[in-house]
Amino acid sequence: MAKGLCFLCDQPFERGHKCSSPTKQLFLVEVLGDEDEAEEEGCFTGEVDFGEKAVEPHISINAMSGHPGFNTMRVNGHKGKKTLHILIDSGSTHNFLDEQLARKMGCLLEPMAVQTVAIADGNTLQCKFICRQFTWTLHGVEFMTDILLLPLGGCDLVLGVQ
Repeated sequence: MAKGLCFLCDQPFERGHKCSSPTKQLFLVEVLGDEDEAEEEGCFTGEVDFGEKAVEPHISINAMSGHPGFNTMRVNGHKGKKTLHILIDSGSTHNFLDEQLARKMGCLLEPMAVQTVAIADGNTLQCKFICRQFTWTLHGVEFMTDILLLPLGGCDLVLGVQ
């Protein structure tokens, strides 16, 4: 994606891209132990830098509807005793948390400059809050990240390619 090519077929990638000959792939995510390389990488600007240019936040239609697709995986995680329905979604550029759930869990909602989030169906949503250093556990491993808040409805947490 850093060169603007599709991960699967190496053709130029743009919104709505469909691979000419889709193939199934299995990806392995390796979590390294006690390495501190990810500490204090800087403050959140609302954009992710994928090399040459910053990317405006996008969320897939699968994430908004809660229906899993070929580029999503549904798992359960936890925030304290609360079970989170997590959608791991390669079609979303950022991590998103359901705004209503964040309020119920007592998360600190930090106001931010309004950020337009494009939905894959062409619509947009306005993101007004960020939750800094949101932590959750997945299969006994604790994760922490800054996360954008949106009214999701279909799941509790969307983990994009951020």
